[in-house]
Amino acid sequence: MELSGNFMRMLHTFTLPNGTVCFLRKATRADKRPLFTAGLTFSEWPVYEPYFEQMMRWQANGRCLWLIAQLTSPTTPIASGQLIYYPHTTEIANIMVNPHWQRQGIGQTLVTRLLASASQQHTPFVEARAEAANFPALALYKKLGFTE
Repeated sequence: MELSGNFMRMLHTFTLPNGTVCFLRKATRADKRPLFTAGLTFSEWPVYEPYFEQMMRWQANGRCLWLIAQLTSPTTPIASGQLIYYPHTTEIANIMVNPHWQRQGIGQTLVTRLLASASQQHTPFVEARAEAANFPALALYKKLGFTE
């Protein structure tokens, strides 16, 4: 079932410890510049732009689910993450939370929703990667049941 309209694109609403209401939704082509401006990318524009377009194509054909965590007002993206389906595995990828919004459960909510989607697709194996020095990400993945 394809979701349409702003309200229908809201996949999950949640409230942060400080009372701020956020929601998760699927990324759209309109997110290209706002994600970059918000610093929710791993690269500079010349690398990011073609990657973004590739992920949009993959999402359109069911190979990727790209979720955006967004404030309700203003409608600013504060986090992003992907679930990428490969032939023999599925990967939680590119989980990024704006530094101002970190340590408030947004990353955990994002990863949990991506894992729920993988489960609905009957994905037998999901992997997640993080830099060895990214202790918060490693702790989150361990908390959610991932092993090394």
